[in-house]
Amino acid sequence: MLDDASVSGNTLLIVDEVHNVGAPSFRHVLRDDFGWRLGLSATPVRHFDEEGTDAIQTYFGGTVYVYDMRSALRDGRL
Repeated sequence: MLDDASVSGNTLLIVDEVHNVGAPSFRHVLRDDFGWRLGLSATPVRHFDEEGTDAIQTYFGGTVYVYDMRSALRDGRL
């Protein structure tokens, strides 16, 4: 669907479970014409796939916010 989409620089791409987009078969989604990008995942690092993890980190600009298990337990969320 994204391959057929015409987007402007004012478009936000949100990728849930962003670790999946690091796979070679999904990297075509990481297009330069998205002005804003948000990748969401509890596990953004692709194990045994440094190239895929690097593609994710480079495209989305690294990790901005971390809410770890310890904080979730402390806050009564889990």
